[in-house]
Amino acid sequence: MKKAFILIESISAITIISLIFIGIFYYYIQLYKNYENLNIFERLYKLQEELYEKPIFKTIILQTSALKPIVLQEQFVNDGMFQFQKLYFQDQNYSVYFKE
Repeated sequence: MKKAFILIESISAITIISLIFIGIFYYYIQLYKNYENLNIFERLYKLQEELYEKPIFKTIILQTSALKPIVLQEQFVNDGMFQFQKLYFQDQNYSVYFKE
C-alpha cells in the first residue's frame, strides 16, 4: 500500500513540474516572437535614420513630348531586406517644366 502511495505521489509531482515547465516554455516562445518583431522595427528605424543622414543619390531625367525634361533626384538606402526611397525635384520652380 505504501509503494502505491509513493507511485501516485511521484506521478502527481512529475505532472505538476511538467505543467510548470510547459508554461515557462510557452512564455519564452512568446518572448522570442516579440523580440523578432522588435528587431525588425529597430532595423526599420535605423534605416530611416540613415536615409536622412547619409543617403545614396541618383539623378533621374524624365523626357516627354508635352513637358521639358524633368530632373529628379532620388535618395535611397538599402540594407538587403528593406529599401527606403525619397524623390525630389532638382529645381523647385515647377513652372520651368511646362512648355508655353
